[in-house]
Amino acid sequence: MYRPPMDGDATGPPAARRVRAYWRTRGVLARLPRGLPTVLTGAWLGVLRPRDVHALDRLWYGTQLERYGTSEYVRSGLFPWEEAAVAAHFPAEGRVLVGAAGAGREMLALHRRGYRVDGFECNAGLRERAAGPFAAAGLAATVRAAEHDRCPPLDGPYDAAVVGWSAYMFIPTRGRRVAFLRELRDALVPGAPVLLSFRVRGGTTARDRVTAATANVLRRARRAEPARPGDGLEPFFVHRFTARELAEELETAGFALVAFAADSASAVARARPLPPA
Repeated sequence: MYRPPMDGDATGPPAARRVRAYWRTRGVLARLPRGLPTVLTGAWLGVLRPRDVHALDRLWYGTQLERYGTSEYVRSGLFPWEEAAVAAHFPAEGRVLVGAAGAGREMLALHRRGYRVDGFECNAGLRERAAGPFAAAGLAATVRAAEHDRCPPLDGPYDAAVVGWSAYMFIPTRGRRVAFLRELRDALVPGAPVLLSFRVRGGTTARDRVTAATANVLRRARRAEPARPGDGLEPFFVHRFTARELAEELETAGFALVAFAADSASAVARARPLPPA
């Protein structure tokens, strides 16, 4: 059975206390002398656990329901770069799984293109917003509940998958990202494409190295998975990827990177055949 990577989540003060403390201090970062925001961000990355990151995610998206949860947004269709990726890499028909589906924008757009769609989302507020637009479009599917960084039980196999807009970069730690992709891979047919989106970095800067090094002084003390260059807080957790780094994570999880578009901050990978049981 899958177990999330160990990260010291069971130790230290309650998540709510850490999150409140971080939320109080985040506003001062821009006013600090040059260099100190980088160190302070690294310190918080060293202190915050995955469950704290999940709490920050809920706080942020609680303020965004009227942006990403409106009927108008759900019915707005695929972005141009999503349209291009689907046209170039997805099969003409079949079953598509949408992870981190939010209020269902991608699901509804794919349904309109003739695909049979399923989706899942960890944010209850966003899940509830899908019901009205889905019913109006005759889409019987619902956005299933899921844990953070996890796929729920799925009735695959699926012919393609989408990880909702930018969601992959919100998963804290490489270990959790790879574990999520492996669960996704298990639900796909060999060769199935998956579309991901994220923030891109061209290389590792001095700021990236200082942030990660500061975080890891604290993370080593609680035996947590190391922070990596590209980790940040904006104010929620984000990880910015190089093409090589993304390819390595995908390869470890059983995918092959087939397209990387820095201009749209997106990529397409294909599921490799599963090893014999």
